[in-house]
Amino acid sequence: MTCKYFARIPDTTTGYCAIGAYGDGVQVGRSACMACPKYDGPQRGLGDTIAFISGVFGVKPCGGCKQRQQTLNEAVSYV
Repeated sequence: MTCKYFARIPDTTTGYCAIGAYGDGVQVGRSACMACPKYDGPQRGLGDTIAFISGVFGVKPCGGCKQRQQTLNEAVSYV
């Protein structure tokens, strides 16, 4: 999984969030990126797929939509 905001620490499997969503310079792993609302990378699961398709048809997401998206990503993960 690759997010443009994830800055990898050389020679390790961890890194940090370059936009500071999880603190400045705090090491984060895959689980933090999976829940990040500003994640910008490949689709993480079914929730991202549904959000993408909804966006194509012009559906604006609400607060509940984001929670359902995260729940579906956790239930049916692609990564």
